[in-house]
Amino acid sequence: MKLSRYLVASDLLSVARTGFEGRVIFPTRTGRLTTMPETVWQMLQAGQWQALDPTLCQRLQDARVLVAEDEDEFSSVVQENIAAVAGHDVLYQVVQPSAWCQLDCSYCGQEHSRKKLSETHQRDLLDRIRERLASGRYRQLKIGWFGAEPLAGLSVMRSLGERAQLLAREFGCDYSARIVTNGMALTPEVARELSERHQVREAEVTLDGLADQHDRLRFTKTGQGSFAKIFANLQAVCAATELGIVVRCNVDRHNAAQVEALIEAIAGAGLAGRVRFYTSPVYAWGNDADQTALGPEEFAQLELEWLALQLRLGFEVGLVPPRRPIVCLSVQRQGEVTDAYGSTFNCTEVPYVPAYGTPNQYQMAVPVHTIHFQRRPSEAPALKLRDFNQQLLAGEHQQCAACRMLPVCGGHCPKSWHEGHAPCPSAKRNMPDRLNLLFAAALAVEA
Repeated sequence: MKLSRYLVASDLLSVARTGFEGRVIFPTRTGRLTTMPETVWQMLQAGQWQALDPTLCQRLQDARVLVAEDEDEFSSVVQENIAAVAGHDVLYQVVQPSAWCQLDCSYCGQEHSRKKLSETHQRDLLDRIRERLASGRYRQLKIGWFGAEPLAGLSVMRSLGERAQLLAREFGCDYSARIVTNGMALTPEVARELSERHQVREAEVTLDGLADQHDRLRFTKTGQGSFAKIFANLQAVCAATELGIVVRCNVDRHNAAQVEALIEAIAGAGLAGRVRFYTSPVYAWGNDADQTALGPEEFAQLELEWLALQLRLGFEVGLVPPRRPIVCLSVQRQGEVTDAYGSTFNCTEVPYVPAYGTPNQYQMAVPVHTIHFQRRPSEAPALKLRDFNQQLLAGEHQQCAACRMLPVCGGHCPKSWHEGHAPCPSAKRNMPDRLNLLFAAALAVEA
C-alpha cells in the first residue's frame, strides 16, 4: 500500500476538553472525511501503515487514503471520469430562448439582439431531443434555461418547455429544469409558473454587491440600476414560493470590499436559511474582463472570510467540494446548447460572443430545419472541449495531472484551458483552511 496522492490535510488541530490532537483528512477521490490523531497521520506520512490497527487500515483503504502501491492514481481518476461520461444517463439540454438581455453588465462578453428561438427551430430541437431519448440510454431529461436573459423569452419557454415535458413522459424519463436569470423579471408570479408549470427546481441570480457597487457593474441598457428591483424580487419570491434560489456574486477589485455587506444584507432580509450564496472570480469572457480580477491567492483568502461569515449567519455552506467525474456539459457526448438562432454548441460561455468570430468558431452545427443538423466542416474547438479527458491522459494540462484536487475539480473549465487560461478553482488554494473551518464549525455545534 501507499499513501494516496489525492489527499488534503487540515492544520494540526486540538480540542482542550477532550485532549484530541490531530487533523481532518480529505481524500478527494471519495470525499470521505477522516479525523485522525496526529500520531496516525505521521505514521502514514512515514509509510508505517503496517503498524496500524487492521480495522483502521481497512477503513483508510475504503476511503482511498491508502491505495495499492502499483496503482497509477492519475490514470484511475481520469478513466473513472471517462466511464462516468460514457454511462451518464441524464440528457442535459441547455436552451437560450432569447438573445436579449435588459442588462449591459460591464464584464459581459455577449452581444444582444431581440431574436427569439423560432417555432421552426423549436421543432428542430424537439426532434433532436426525441432522437436522443429514443436511444433508450437516458433516465432523465434536464433542461437548463440560460441567456442572454431567458425570461426575455418566456413565451418560448412556455411553448418549448411543455412539449419537452411530454417527450420525457413519452420515453419514461424524469424531467427537471433550472434557470440562470438576472432576476429583473423574476416576480412571485413568474417564479410560481417556473416551479409549477416548467418544473424549474432552482433559479440562479447574480448580485455583485449592494446597490451602489452592483449598479456600477450590472446596469440596464438605458443606464439604470438593477439592484433594488432584483433584491425586492428575491425577497418576494422567497416569501411566496418554494423555488430554490442561488445567489452568485461575481467578484473583482471593484466590489470585493462589499461582499461581506451583501451577505449581511441577505441575512438581514431573513434569507440566510432560504438561499444559497457563492462567489466567483470575474474572468475573461471573450474580452479583457479578467484585467480587474483579484489574484488567485487573494481571492482564495477572502473567500474563507466570506465562508466563515456565512456560517455565523446561518447560511448553508458547502465547504467540501464533491467528486466531479463529469466536469461540465462540454465533455458530454450528447449534451448541447441551443441558442436563439437555432445554432448548436457544447459550452454555455460561447454563444453571442463577437470575439469568437462569424460564424462562431465554437459553433458545432447550424439548423437546416430537420433533425439532421448540418455539421460545420471543422469542429476543432468544440472537439477540443469534448476530448478534455483524453487530453489529460495524453499528457496535456500538466497542472491538472499534478494537482491533488483533480477528482473534485475535473479540470474545472476545458474552454479556459483551450484558450490558455488556468481556471483552477479557489478550493485548490484554501482547502486546508476550509477543513479547519469545518472542524471549528463542528465543535461550535457540539458546544
